[in-house]
Amino acid sequence: MVILKFFYTKNAFSSLFLLEVMKKISTFAANLNLNFHL
Repeated sequence: MVILKFFYTKNAFSSLFLLEVMKKISTFAANLNLNFHL
């Protein structure tokens, strides 16, 4: 039961981390795109 909870928490943390990384990448790409057009 504890192991399952640990895995769930780790999974949730990973998803949150991935979401944050994706946001940073999309923001970076948007800035890069903007600079490229300018």
